[in-house]
Amino acid sequence: MAQAGGPFSPAVLGEFDAHSERIRARARARQEAVRMRSVVNDTDQREVASEEDALGRRMPQDEWQGDTNLRTLRALLKMIDERGYERCAAAHPAAAAPTPDSTPLPPRRPDLLTK
Repeated sequence: MAQAGGPFSPAVLGEFDAHSERIRARARARQEAVRMRSVVNDTDQREVASEEDALGRRMPQDEWQGDTNLRTLRALLKMIDERGYERCAAAHPAAAAPTPDSTPLPPRRPDLLTK
């Protein structure tokens, strides 16, 4: 005896419909946010926002706090790249050159070479 909804219960089908509608609404909101608008014919009052204004702020498309953090990190790295700075995976504050007022540590020999 096959049900009209197939092997899925009406609750599962209802949740799937609600989920797909939420996905479609988020996609429409993202499309609206990036849609090209004519500046001459634009009558909507919008807040002028730069990329830097959105750093660290939760946006409508951010579902989790990590989404905000990752978007902010990517935007900052993009800004660094655009300014011509070179990124290095080995960059660390401990690798910085000593300042004149600090006494440098003597070089340490690796344990493999000591007797």
